[in-house]
Amino acid sequence: MSKHLNLWLELNQQQQATLTTIDRADQSVEAAQKKVWLSGSTRERAAVWRLVSFFKACA
Repeated sequence: MSKHLNLWLELNQQQQATLTTIDRADQSVEAAQKKVWLSGSTRERAAVWRLVSFFKACA
């Protein structure tokens, strides 16, 4: 097993669920920001939307 898989398996179900939720929220916003950028508009800095995604996921 990989080091990362071992670390993941050491987490309890609640920790895994929380991290999964945060990752999905982050990936969703990242995809939206990429779409904005590809359309020629200005996208927000990742430092801004990543912080927002984290707080929304934990609320």
